[in-house]
Amino acid sequence: MDFISALPTSEGCGSIMVIVDRSSKYGSFIPAPRDYTAEEAGRLFFKHVVKYWGLPRTIISDRDPRFT
Repeated sequence: MDFISALPTSEGCGSIMVIVDRSSKYGSFIPAPRDYTAEEAGRLFFKHVVKYWGLPRTIISDRDPRFT
């Protein structure tokens, strides 16, 4: 899980949440608002990842400040 931020705003989104499956190397790129909280990131994760592939056993993150 990683976040690409400080992008030009398009349709209300100014960052991208990147999720990559370690075994299949499949990536999900989820548009997100520029300023969002950990709770909103969790909602996006459940809506775009858990809904289709289930809850992962482990999550590796870049330790973004919104989670620490």
